[in-house]
Amino acid sequence: MHFNFKLSPKIAEPRICYWIPPNNLEFKLNTDASLEPGGGGIGGLLRGSHGLSLAMFLENIAKQEIFELEFDAVAKGLELSIAIGIQSLWIESDSNFVVDIIKGTATAPWTKRPLLRKIRNQLLLLHSWRISHALREANSAVEFHSKRSYPCKGIFTDPSLAPPSLLKIVDEGRNGTPYTRL
Repeated sequence: MHFNFKLSPKIAEPRICYWIPPNNLEFKLNTDASLEPGGGGIGGLLRGSHGLSLAMFLENIAKQEIFELEFDAVAKGLELSIAIGIQSLWIESDSNFVVDIIKGTATAPWTKRPLLRKIRNQLLLLHSWRISHALREANSAVEFHSKRSYPCKGIFTDPSLAPPSLLKIVDEGRNGTPYTRL
């Protein structure tokens, strides 16, 4: 059979993505989640304005819905930030839907409203906060590790206790090192 299709290859232009540091006296929390056949993982990385890692978390969660995992990552990151006394926080997630729901520009499904309420109550404990979407490539320090399980999962406030591969990718993304997105 002969089909009259004309195919023309499209060359993707690379887009350079950067991790943008927060303002002075503000901290930045990057969160991510992943879903695998056996369950999900969440991760978060908290950094100051110089890009240095202050704390991070990794956790395996036996949930089967990526949307809920993305919310869990934000909630866990907020819990960590509040526990160490952060007052001004910039949250970044590569889930546009989660960002829009927390901002109030989209409506949460009724089954997720208790989790949203928890996040909003946590946000009330901060002096100031903002949330934005990050391209996956600019969030890669967290994304890479939300997909892996470690025997030493948990919260790491001393970066020397974190898995060595996590520290390597965190260092590669610090202070404006570019990530290429095709």
